[in-house]
Amino acid sequence: MGFDVTTFHQLLNSGFADKWNSTPIPHADVSSWGEPCIGAHSLDAAGALGFTLHFLSLAMQEIVLQQIFALIPTTVNHYLNFALDILLQTLHDIPEGAIHFPNHNKIIKDNFLIHARHSKLIGGFGSIGGLSLPCQEADDPEVENATYNGWKSSHFISNVMVFSPQGVIISAVLNKTPDGYYLITDSAFPHGTATVSGKIQAPLKSGTVLPGNAHEQAELLTFNQQLLSYCQTAEWGMQMMQGSFS
Repeated sequence: MGFDVTTFHQLLNSGFADKWNSTPIPHADVSSWGEPCIGAHSLDAAGALGFTLHFLSLAMQEIVLQQIFALIPTTVNHYLNFALDILLQTLHDIPEGAIHFPNHNKIIKDNFLIHARHSKLIGGFGSIGGLSLPCQEADDPEVENATYNGWKSSHFISNVMVFSPQGVIISAVLNKTPDGYYLITDSAFPHGTATVSGKIQAPLKSGTVLPGNAHEQAELLTFNQQLLSYCQTAEWGMQMMQGSFS
């Protein structure tokens, strides 16, 4: 499912269980200020968290969740909406759950790690790539149309993922990238627009004209080879993400 036991219990004990046990599940005929009827719940806090993580990380229909957790359709909808809300609240309170753009000192440190192995990548501090994750077909026609991929004949959500050299996901806010620093990607990722010019470096495309000077050509090819080598880290990161959403 993409979550180990340690992470599951960290989420459970960092606020999810308390919120599940202390907040009434929203219903039209239930006061939001009333006492929750814990004994009447079909799932306890651990079951609700497992239920929610199954929904988030596995490309399954709600009917499968009904079968796995022995719930009726109405209960699935109520539990899912409620559990997603309190899971988001819980993640907001966990420092490890934050995705943010690194400060200047962190960028320098990440570049040092990359430069130690790829001496030509002066200024690189991470890798970036596009990733499509499968999702359930939405009831809303506009959402359904926005997520439908005609090439794959299924529904996906498109993402842009950025990975630091330490394997940490960081925020993909390219306009915050300091001058002289850049992210590394493959040649298929858009990187020639004015808004990201110089902030993304990619290997040479087929047919690129090389410099006539032998020394400059050798330098460019070495730089290109190291870009090609390091951008593989984004592929590894995205493969791990895909494994958690399959």
